[in-house]
Amino acid sequence: MSDIVKLQFVVKPNQVSLWSSICTLLAEGGSGAKLQDLFDDLKADAGDLLDEFFEEFDSEQLYAENWHQEANRFEIELLAGGFGEDLIEALEPIFLQLPVEGFVANLGSDSGS
Repeated sequence: MSDIVKLQFVVKPNQVSLWSSICTLLAEGGSGAKLQDLFDDLKADAGDLLDEFFEEFDSEQLYAENWHQEANRFEIELLAGGFGEDLIEALEPIFLQLPVEGFVANLGSDSGS
């Protein structure tokens, strides 16, 4: 059984394409410097918000098992192994500084519970 962290948020309409690129990168197993560059496109120096995150987690650990977009609402499911609570704790302060609204992070598992 593996933890799944579900992130839900609404973005500005002019940033939908950028968020789609971020989600695609995460679904392809990419992150690190590329992700930081995309975050910088969201908000100046936002990529720096990931510095501490990548000190605690390997970039390979930020993997989107699934993502969904409806208009400017996004849902990203991150595969979190057994460290879902730690992942939420690390990501919440980052997302709260990004230009998103209604950010919610939930912990579930791949067993459906």
